[in-house]
This record gives sequence, C-alpha cells and structure tokens, in this order.
Amino acid sequence: MARKTAADKRNRLVEAAAKLFWTKGYAGASLADIATEADVPLGNVYYYFKSKAALARAVADMFVDDVERKLDEIEGTGAPATARLSAILGVMAQGSEDYDKHGCQIAAAIRDFSAFDKDTARRAGEAFEMLERRLQETLVDTGVATDVARRRAERTVTEWQGAIVTAQGTRDADRLHRAFRDMADDLGCLAP
Repeated sequence: MARKTAADKRNRLVEAAAKLFWTKGYAGASLADIATEADVPLGNVYYYFKSKAALARAVADMFVDDVERKLDEIEGTGAPATARLSAILGVMAQGSEDYDKHGCQIAAAIRDFSAFDKDTARRAGEAFEMLERRLQETLVDTGVATDVARRRAERTVTEWQGAIVTAQGTRDADRLHRAFRDMADDLGCLAP
C-alpha cells in the first residue's frame, strides 16, 4: 500500500472541504465531516490548517489555481481562437451535471466566505475574473474589438452563473445546456 504523504493528506482535506462546502454549505460542513470525507484523522486537520477559515482560504486558492491551470493548458495548445473559446466554455461546463442540484461551487464559496472573510471570498472570485479576462483575450484574437470583447466576456460569465441558478431553481439541467449553446453562438464557437 502506498504511503500517504503530508501533501496528499493536505490536498485531500482541501478537496473534501470544497466538496462539502458546496453540498452542505460552509456553516453546515464541520471539520469532523471534512476529516471523514478526506479519510484523515480529525486531530490531523489542525496540523495542516489552524482553523476552518484557513481551510476555506485553501479552497479559494484551489479554485483559482485550478481555473488558471486549465486555461493555461488551453492557451498552450496553440489551437485557433474559436477552438480555445469552445474549450473555455468546456471548462465552465465541467460539473454541470451537478449544477442543478448544488449550484456553482465557486459562487457558493463566494457567498458563504463573504460572511466571515471578504478577502477569502474575493480570492475565490478571482476564478471568475480570470475566466472573463481569458475569454476577452481570446475574443480579441478572433478579431473582436477590445471593448466589445470585454463586454461579451462579462456577459458570458454572467449568463453562465444566471443559467446555473435558474437550472438549480427549476431543477431543469436542460436550461443550462441551452444557455451554453447560446453562449457559444454569441462567442462564435462550438458549444461544449
């Protein structure tokens, strides 16, 4: 059996916290729940994180790092701009099978983290800013004027979040799929 490293335990705690903050809410997810989900003894949680708030900050950092890594991979492909736009929409669509049940993981974190630490909430929100910026840059690569690209990128992220809330509220995942098709049409690319 492979030995569980400290980094592995820390990563499992962050991933478990992200999942439980999403499905139970920040207030509803106890450190004991997170330790159990991560298969880490409860006493070890404090070795990695001094508080639940510190764990929340690690979750916010994970969201930003994950989005940045995925966007950098897309950029690194050297694919045409329209293909990169489709791939960015694909990143946004990841997890969409659960959006109608739990909403957006990042948006839920921003909402919940705002109650105890505005900086942690802002950090999670950087993932949305990064998506908007990369959408804008990629639209400019297709020949769209910078100011138009900025507005279109903002509108895309806003439409995505609105579609998630509406899909969750109506329990109709098809709304989200239709929204992705509309966003793709607006961006001039293929839907994910």
